[in-house]
Amino acid sequence: MSLRTVLTILERDPAVVAPLVAHYAPRVEFCEIRVDPWEDAKDISRVLDAVRSPVIVTCRHPDEGGWRDHHRKREKALRRAVSDGVAFVDVEARFPVRLPRGDGSYTGHSPTGVIVSWHDYNGMPPDIEGLAARLVDERERDSDLVKLA
Repeated sequence: MSLRTVLTILERDPAVVAPLVAHYAPRVEFCEIRVDPWEDAKDISRVLDAVRSPVIVTCRHPDEGGWRDHHRKREKALRRAVSDGVAFVDVEARFPVRLPRGDGSYTGHSPTGVIVSWHDYNGMPPDIEGLAARLVDERERDSDLVKLA
């Protein structure tokens, strides 16, 4: 099995993100761009226009380490990322909205994959396999990957 790497970039200023992605992209498989501190969802499109590598877009809720708790702004940011055709969007397992895929459907093959993630900053639960199985069962049609952090 080959090692797959993801580099997470969290910057408050979207203007510095594209140069960082360009610098690190040759050394990693994906760059994850955290957009929760950004004010304008349009900045996602501006950054992606300057990036030529596979990107994961994440907009974390404060309960899971993010900066933005306004649900509609987070949802708008993730929907913009899907419409821009990013490789993946990473959404929390408890995120209540199903995001359309890049082809506009909610299931099936599309250019944008969905990572359903669970973050617990107090440590991993004792039944990690059970948690992963539950997340897969609950979000089976909505996700391509499950991430536990």
